[in-house]
Amino acid sequence: MRSVDLVEKELRNISNTVEGVEIRYEFDSRNLIHLIEVKPLDLFENNSIYLDKEIELEDKFFKLFPEENLVFISEDSLSKIENPNLILPLKIKYENIVKSPISFNGLFGMFALDSEINDNNNLALAA
Repeated sequence: MRSVDLVEKELRNISNTVEGVEIRYEFDSRNLIHLIEVKPLDLFENNSIYLDKEIELEDKFFKLFPEENLVFISEDSLSKIENPNLILPLKIKYENIVKSPISFNGLFGMFALDSEINDNNNLALAA
């Protein structure tokens, strides 16, 4: 397996596993650098699932390709991806939750005026 194939496969796995992540990847064959941009920035610090997946990727990568470099960057890094080999756009999981139907009779019944309340509050409007 080529290094590019491994990185792309693992990045697709991360994209499918971690909700709300956007990934761009570029391989610089001249310098043997795999540059991976991950958005949003808070994933680097706050998402344990993402962090575990990143560590797994790094472990696999450096065991198989110790002569190459793997660099994760954020959207505000000085290093930039110019010609991405792979773009994995933001995916949001959508769940259709169906709740029991609303009874409009019961709903409108809540707003019905109680004759006892109306009898005690007789107000006249002046023009």
